[in-house]
Amino acid sequence: MPIYYFLGQHSLMPGSMVAPGDMRRELFCLRQPELTVRWPQALREMIYENVRQSFFENRPSRLSSHSLFEKLDDAVEHVRRFEPHKVIHEVEAMPQADQFAADLIYIRKVNLDQNQPVMTVLWNAARQYWEEHEERQVPELITGSPVRILRQVNI
Repeated sequence: MPIYYFLGQHSLMPGSMVAPGDMRRELFCLRQPELTVRWPQALREMIYENVRQSFFENRPSRLSSHSLFEKLDDAVEHVRRFEPHKVIHEVEAMPQADQFAADLIYIRKVNLDQNQPVMTVLWNAARQYWEEHEERQVPELITGSPVRILRQVNI
């Protein structure tokens, strides 16, 4: 079974099973003052979900799935740049649900400084994210499968 890298809120024991849907639980449980800081992420995820439902309904939802890194280096870079509070775990995904091989670059490269409406920029980036790409710069697996924790990765 392939090895992936999962970002958790806290350290998890090897052998633990984690149900999909972390993003939904994380975003829908935000309270002030967290929402003040994280509202752009919540808005982005809602737009990406709307585009998925409108044009790519056969793809698993980011909100009700796991977002797994395929490369440890990408997971480490992500934690260091964007979510330093997260803990990296090496995991294996249980083969029980739909999966989509995405490219996280279409989330990271969104440039809101363009002279375009923010919603247009996010909508176009979401369309690119959900399309299939032969080569991916920052490979990400979106899966509705639970994951089994193999070990915590110390960085």
